This record gives sequence, structure tokens and C-alpha cells, in this order.
Amino acid sequence: MKKILFILNLLFCSLCINARCHTNQNAMQLALQAYMYKVMNTRQICAYFDGYWSEWLSLGDDVIFSGSYSSFVIYQQNEGPWDYFFKVSLDDFKSPDKKSKKKHMKSGEWYEYSGKVEFYISDDYSDIYEIFKKSKRAAFITKKAMGERPVKRIVRNATIRVKPYKRKPQVYNIFFDKVGVGINFGKWQFL
Repeated sequence: MKKILFILNLLFCSLCINARCHTNQNAMQLALQAYMYKVMNTRQICAYFDGYWSEWLSLGDDVIFSGSYSSFVIYQQNEGPWDYFFKVSLDDFKSPDKKSKKKHMKSGEWYEYSGKVEFYISDDYSDIYEIFKKSKRAAFITKKAMGERPVKRIVRNATIRVKPYKRKPQVYNIFFDKVGVGINFGKWQFL
């Protein structure tokens, strides 16, 4: 009888341990899936200066994108789109046909457009290259952050490269004034 109880006890403990491991494994899988979902659905930005790209930085929910894939603004939550700190406009942007998309996907060749960017400078930060270099990332001046100090909106010509895509553009590399800005929309889309 003692042997039977001992064996049943071992069997029961073994089942409990396996159940816990299985539960922990499921919990880890769910946590990993949630993390990957968040990473894939997070909008990111990075900077290019002195021949190198910075790391991708995730943009929080307080950073808003408004517009379309051909022209969009980026602004802070609790401000309006008219108070944007960065604007991108692509000239002659058209969604490519299926044949062109397939060709670009196969070759890895990025689409290239000319366009314009708009951003702010101030007396303290009069050059976008210096702003990026000092901050080591894509950093922009906002009117709100500058308070009463004067800011000036600057418009520059830009070369905008768009990574090949199947459905909607996802990654933009925007080059102007000796710097670049990389924008990754992840799974996020303009309406």
C-alpha cells in the first residue's frame, strides 16, 4: 500500500510539475507574442548623419501621424496637425502597380521620390545637422517646447526613398541638409 501511495504521489507531483511548466511555457509564448505584436505595430524613427544610422527609437502614443502616404505631418498629442514638428511631402507619389511592386520586391530596389520636408529651427538650434549630432537621434524642435523663444519653420528639398512593399509603404528614408530621417510605420497605416 505504501508503494502504491508513493507511486501515486510521484505521479501526481510529476503531473503538477508538467502542468506548471506547460502553463509557464504558454505564459511565455503569450508574453512573447504580445511583445512581438507591440514591436511590429510600433512606429519608429531614426537619424542619419556623418554616414551612419542611429538606432530605431519607438514613438509613443503621444506622437501623432496625420495625412497620407504622399504627404504627412508628425505632431504631439494635445496639439493640432497645424502645430506639426515635421512634415514630409512626396512629389508625384503614386502607388505602383502589381508588376512594379513585384519587380521592386524581388530586386530590393527602393522607390525614390523628390519632395519637401518642413521643420523648425531657433536661435539656439539653427542647423538640423547640429541638432541631430548633439542629440544622437532624430530630434525636432516644437513650438511648445521653445515657449516664448522665436522659432522659424524651414522648408527643404528632400530625396525620399521608400522600401519595397506589398500593400502599403512601411519604411521611408528621407534625406536633406546632410542628414536623414528613417520612419518605420510598422503595421500602422494611414486611414
